[in-house]
Amino acid sequence: MPTLPCRLVPSMESHCSRSRAPQTPRPTRASVAQSSARIGMVTPYDAFQATLSKKFSHGFQAQGSFTWGKNIDTGSATSIPDPYTNSLAGNFWFCVTCRRGLSDFDVAKNLTINYIWNVPTPNNWGGMASHVLGGWEVGGILTAHTGVPVTPLIGGDPLGQNNTVPQDVPNRLSGCSPTNPGNVANYINVSCFGLPTAPASMEAQCAPFTGAEKPAPSGQVYCSNLYGNAGRNSIVGPGLLDLDFSLFKNNYIKKFSETFNIQFRAEFFNVINHANFETPVNSNTLFDEPGPVISTGAVDVLATTARQIQFGLKLIW
Repeated sequence: MPTLPCRLVPSMESHCSRSRAPQTPRPTRASVAQSSARIGMVTPYDAFQATLSKKFSHGFQAQGSFTWGKNIDTGSATSIPDPYTNSLAGNFWFCVTCRRGLSDFDVAKNLTINYIWNVPTPNNWGGMASHVLGGWEVGGILTAHTGVPVTPLIGGDPLGQNNTVPQDVPNRLSGCSPTNPGNVANYINVSCFGLPTAPASMEAQCAPFTGAEKPAPSGQVYCSNLYGNAGRNSIVGPGLLDLDFSLFKNNYIKKFSETFNIQFRAEFFNVINHANFETPVNSNTLFDEPGPVISTGAVDVLATTARQIQFGLKLIW
């Protein structure tokens, strides 16, 4: 019978098991804050996990796992400041609100399904037909998950930090989505971001963006020495969808032993040939230091290869 263990992660759990068509479980809400070794760094994590499995019987076995969670921190660094390609090396450790955001490794939804099926051979086929047409085995692994985040940036050093890893973020504009899912050339919706601004009354304290392509909104002035409000890891990259498929033909030769098997294998990787792209870490710098837009927000690096097929023979005894 298929079963569905489920729980809320991480501190308190409510397990449930259902046969046939499981109902939605109602575990108690729980969350935990894990203290990091770095002083002043807290990483809360909440998640729901569910696994549906069918034990091997009648030649068939399958399992599916789903996680829906969220991981927030004030920096995902350990012994080095930028352990991931989307990490920021110059986080402002004196400003918790500036660096608080999704973890560099956060994946909100993750689904994995795998199965194996030994295709049955009818008993009335006869010995020769069963040997030639029987012994087939199929399997597959489906992986689907949402993307990891990245931070929109302003290039150069408009804040005047005068260090080797300066950083500044633009403002996030309301009324639009920061991404265009499915749009490879303009995945990041650059029009949803603008240069930092301040009330016109603060003009004397603001350094202008001399290369801004359009005037500041009414009653506002551009302020290059003001940190933007877009926030760390506020753009979520494209997700991933991948299906791997295998087809085996088992040829048992009882003349040698009961388990002697010459297995033909055909394996297909990314069989649906779906284009999966990495988070756009090469185009997340949206503005140059003087102010002009310098990015189209494109995704240009593949996360998986195109469809690959391999054949093989395996001797089992």
